[in-house]
Amino acid sequence: SDQNGVSTVTVTATSNGQTVSDSFDVTVSAVNDVPENLALSGNAVDENKPAGTVVGVLSATDRDAGANLELSLVDGNGSTDNAQFALDANGTLKTAVALDFEGAPNLSIRVRVTDEHNASLDKAFAISVTNVVEDLDGDGIEDAYDLDDDGDGFTDAEEIAYNSDPRNAQSVANQAPTNITLSKSDIIENSPPGTKVADFLVSDPDDADGSGAYIVSLVDGHGSESNNLFAIDENGSLRTGAVLDFETAVSHSIRIRVTDARDASLEATLEVGVADAFAPIVRTLAAEVDENGSVTFVGTVLSDGRSAVTGAGMWVSDNPRFENAVQLVATDPQSSTFTVQPSPATFQASTHYYFRAFITNAESTTLGAVKSFTTPEEVETPAPWWENAEESDGGWRASDWFGSFLPFANGWLYHDDLGWVYATDDGAGGLWLWKKDLGWLWTTNGVFPHLYRHDAGDWLLYLTNEGEKAHFYQYPDGNIISAITQ
Repeated sequence: SDQNGVSTVTVTATSNGQTVSDSFDVTVSAVNDVPENLALSGNAVDENKPAGTVVGVLSATDRDAGANLELSLVDGNGSTDNAQFALDANGTLKTAVALDFEGAPNLSIRVRVTDEHNASLDKAFAISVTNVVEDLDGDGIEDAYDLDDDGDGFTDAEEIAYNSDPRNAQSVANQAPTNITLSKSDIIENSPPGTKVADFLVSDPDDADGSGAYIVSLVDGHGSESNNLFAIDENGSLRTGAVLDFETAVSHSIRIRVTDARDASLEATLEVGVADAFAPIVRTLAAEVDENGSVTFVGTVLSDGRSAVTGAGMWVSDNPRFENAVQLVATDPQSSTFTVQPSPATFQASTHYYFRAFITNAESTTLGAVKSFTTPEEVETPAPWWENAEESDGGWRASDWFGSFLPFANGWLYHDDLGWVYATDDGAGGLWLWKKDLGWLWTTNGVFPHLYRHDAGDWLLYLTNEGEKAHFYQYPDGNIISAITQ
């Protein structure tokens, strides 16, 4: 195998004791052989190693003595990752870039060995990338699977989009608020504790539309002298924590810290002014007196003096000097128009009274103009004629001479025998009764069951017999008239 050159072959022939020999020269011409045994001494490399890291050494053999062999990376089946490697003249295979296990743990290259006669052999090699555990922030999650490699609270995607470094905890995708102001800079003096002063307005380069959520708090430091006079409610609004007095101080300094959702913060000193308040002004309107003696007083707040109204109502007296005056307090003192409706028992009938409105805020109490009214005469309402009749369940009444009936306030009653009739007192102990088809009937104790019929000028006798319908006996002709049907 693989031998070449000239060989002499001698052939001997024997026959009948005679021998003859001859020699021949056989020439075997040399033929170039293809290189073989292409191999790689190493096929694994750690990820993230710098470019130029040695992977292994390529080698090959050739049956032709003295053959000059050259190695190269070539395209073809298995050459997918050739660009990530380099091959020098000595056959040393090196990385051309830093390799990533998570991106591609298995790579493939195609190598060709060629002799000086251009005979060649191609072979594909698999290269393994070895995983190196990386955990930049030490949270136990390998960086390849950690959404926040540097542990700064921002995902790698957020930082890349923000153009910050996802592997530097000091480089974050957030800026602190740049300014904070108050929506209103003053509060009226004497306002009760808990009165809303204003809302906070925050400027933040990361919150262009103003939809961000912020935590605002009072903090110690320069300008915090009046922090104890204020509070911040659950909605983040500034409220008073005490009653402020304009005459004591016209403004107060507070120190505020505003913190965004990413825990970036800004501190600022703000001034809250105190507006002066004045005495309130009230107008007394005319009193309204009905026929029953009920009085309605009305007052109008012309000015609250820039301070909350704490009380309003009327002073009432039976003399113009308001001696022994009665104070009537309004139930709605903070309304622009307030009313007072005392019990009618407060006043005497046929009496002249004087009244004036009053109003109070934290500054003082002021009075309106004096007005007057006269209560009407007392009118007694007579008791109904049936008041002394014995009462039973359901409002029924029983008269010892008129029988059982159910009266109504409008004058109608339902009589146990007569049915529906309208009844009114005749002023002398008797009754006028109106019944359909019979008209007005008069009767009284000692006369009933006789009834005088006014329209006909005759008398009727009311009769009942057991088992029969009630009826009237008409004098003098003796006609019978049904009581119920009428």
